[in-house]
Amino acid sequence: MQYTGHNESLPDFGGEDVEGVLVSGSFAHWTSPKFADYRAALQRYGPGVKKSSWSMVPYVTGRLLELIAKGLPDKPTSADFLKGLYALRGETLGGVIPPLTYKEGQGSDGLDTCILPMKITGGKYVPRDGDNFMCLPGWSPPK
Repeated sequence: MQYTGHNESLPDFGGEDVEGVLVSGSFAHWTSPKFADYRAALQRYGPGVKKSSWSMVPYVTGRLLELIAKGLPDKPTSADFLKGLYALRGETLGGVIPPLTYKEGQGSDGLDTCILPMKITGGKYVPRDGDNFMCLPGWSPPK
């Protein structure tokens, strides 16, 4: 199942019917110590919001913007922002995303070639290999 199935509600609502279901996450699982800030932010600013790959997208995007902003001038332009993206080479934001590289005119590589495989076991998502992503055979981050 694609990462839309990586949602805290699925095991709760699916019960025994989803036991053993395989799910792919786009990011490290929300129980990872690497996502402590994400969990704290949800608790503080979105109590009741279900943890999911979808709710992780804005968090990860914000972290990416923080990283790029460090190199921006006082009055950045869209070209400055793109220059920051193109400077990324295998960026993982501390291991929460697969290696990410943007190439001018080609978009990104990494987020669409790697997943974090999980299985619903005992009503919980269990990553296959901790925070380690599985990528397409032969894939390596572009240089």
